[in-house]
Formats: sequence, structure tokens, C-alpha cells
Amino acid sequence: MFIRRDVVEPFKTWFVFNWLFLLIFITSIFTDGTLYGPLHTKEAVDMYLRVVDEAKQQGGVVEYGGKVSPI
Repeated sequence: MFIRRDVVEPFKTWFVFNWLFLLIFITSIFTDGTLYGPLHTKEAVDMYLRVVDEAKQQGGVVEYGGKVSPI
């Protein structure tokens, strides 16, 4: 994703707000019609963490969260 420097801060605010809004509907196991829920296996979590790590190595930054919840 490429973002012009002059719109980075407003974009981050917009993106984080909208992502959190989506998470309420996407990851809620209590909502009918959930499209994408929590990762249920250690392998899925490990794959996700590898992708996040690769993004960080390429200059990506985790703006919100980024931690695995303990079981």
C-alpha cells in the first residue's frame, strides 16, 4: 500500500477506525453470518505471525494490536 505523506495521519485514523468496526462483525463468534473468525490452530497462528513479521521486515508497522491472545 502506498500512501502520500500528507495524508498518512488522516488515513491511519480512518483505517484503524474502520478496521475495528469491521472486526466487531467479522470476528464475533456470537454473530450469525460471521465471515472470518479467530484462528483456531497453532499452525494458522504461526502462518499469520510469519506474514506479519515479513511485512515488518519490509518496513510495515503494526498500528493496532499485533499480539496473540493467550489461550
